[in-house]
Amino acid sequence: MRSFWLKFNERPSGCVEAKDEAAAAALAKEITGFDAVSVKNLPYPANPRINQYDDPKHGVCPSFCFAQVKCSGNTSCPQRYSCVE
Repeated sequence: MRSFWLKFNERPSGCVEAKDEAAAAALAKEITGFDAVSVKNLPYPANPRINQYDDPKHGVCPSFCFAQVKCSGNTSCPQRYSCVE
């Protein structure tokens, strides 16, 4: 699963884990009832989360991304070190 940062007009932004952008938007609509105005890649899941994918083998991936707005649109961290270091 990949992570996406979704922005809405009617509610706060949030993270969705899905296979692609279209699936992320559809899942967010199903869960929140609102259409996303933008869907962008995130390198890792971030809070707040709209959903959490629970992998049968590895479980739930923690929310590693702490700069959601800065990192949205990227498939890897834009800085050379982890936000938690």
